[in-house]
Amino acid sequence: MPYLVDTDILVDLLRRKKGAEDYLDSIGDWSLSIVTGMELVAGAKNKDEIREIDIVVATYEAIPLNSEIGELAYNLMKTYAKSEGLDPSDAMIAATAIHEGLKLSTRNKKHFARIQRLDIDVPDY
Repeated sequence: MPYLVDTDILVDLLRRKKGAEDYLDSIGDWSLSIVTGMELVAGAKNKDEIREIDIVVATYEAIPLNSEIGELAYNLMKTYAKSEGLDPSDAMIAATAIHEGLKLSTRNKKHFARIQRLDIDVPDY
């Protein structure tokens, strides 16, 4: 099953954290949600970092939002926002993975572990 890579792992990649690049190489086929791209841009310190983010977004498939993902994210928020602390960005990322039939690769197990129908992989690098 191909992977949808969460923001935290791409932050590790961009910061050259040991093991992140090897992990991404090991999973083979992966993509990201456009929401992840937006989160990366929001956290960028300068235009050089934004250029680096643009390269990642252009190199790997950035899955856009659509009405089905939006509706699924809305339903995830209704179910998990209060009980699990799910925020809108994470809901959209989880909805993208579920809708596209992708395994979510994330180090943020706390926010995603209880979401039904969401298959996650937590790297140990």
